[in-house]
Amino acid sequence: MNFIMHKRLLSFCFIVFMAAQTIQALPYIPGCPLHESCVRALRNEQRNRRRTLKNQDLNDLGATAGHNLNIGIIAGFDDLANKSRTPVFTLKPSLAYFGSFGNFDLYAGAFYTFLFDDPLGQKGGLQETLGYNFFPGDSFTITVALDNDNQLNISPGEPAFAFASAEPGISFTMDLKHGEFSAAAGLPIDYSAFLNAKTEAAREIAIDSYFTLGYTFPFGLGISTTSRIWVRPDLEYGETELNLIYGAKSFYGSFTVTADDRFKLWSLEPYLAYTVKQVTFSASVLFENIGGAGTGSPVVDTEIGADRIAITPSIGVRYRFGERL
Repeated sequence: MNFIMHKRLLSFCFIVFMAAQTIQALPYIPGCPLHESCVRALRNEQRNRRRTLKNQDLNDLGATAGHNLNIGIIAGFDDLANKSRTPVFTLKPSLAYFGSFGNFDLYAGAFYTFLFDDPLGQKGGLQETLGYNFFPGDSFTITVALDNDNQLNISPGEPAFAFASAEPGISFTMDLKHGEFSAAAGLPIDYSAFLNAKTEAAREIAIDSYFTLGYTFPFGLGISTTSRIWVRPDLEYGETELNLIYGAKSFYGSFTVTADDRFKLWSLEPYLAYTVKQVTFSASVLFENIGGAGTGSPVVDTEIGADRIAITPSIGVRYRFGERL
């Protein structure tokens, strides 16, 4: 029965892909909690839009404002390396709005995930981003932003927040003769434990911090490195990340490598997206905890305290209503 259900769902996704061929868009699938590459793609377009704004009259909101609505769907398998079960097929429809009002950016997205396991798993989420851009000079951009992300495990079991985070951040971009230099810093505040706590004593928040340096070449290649430090409840170095991106016309790709504080556990994520008119197709594979000595069974690895590898592939398609920003 599960095999037949999975086959029908895969057939449905194939039909959606083929039907969308006849309908140039941002290589970003709204409401993507699994892949940071989606967020990087959005930030990349925001940076490109800000650079074009510098040559326009910012007092004329009609010339700089832009609005679009995005409808997306992502299909994939939840953790192929889990040896205690057969791979679980996932399907995630999503809806998002992205608006630009002069120097002000607004993003709001929502998604709902179905995990076709026994019993059926369901998750939902909302994400909002507010950003304001300052242009102190012809080649400088400073952006102050606040991002809020909430992801809820709805079923099976009692609903609980899997993730709830508010992230104030600031970024600096400088246009150079042969490229673009950027720096960013943020302070993610995780309040999911506070929302899930049953007692007053258990109500707490976790605070992280990060600092990013990056450079983008004129031919579309960008490289950045990020250091993350866990601030609360314990102050310690968290992880290091290296990210490569490349964008050219309708193509966007990235490759992300993340290492823990001891450079023993690694995560890799290649991400590709291609745009045809208003439709963007994407594919990615997330490899987590490479180098872990786990058995592949979550139950056994939890008991022995071992990290196990997790592999999560996905494909997506998104349609955009409205102009490209």
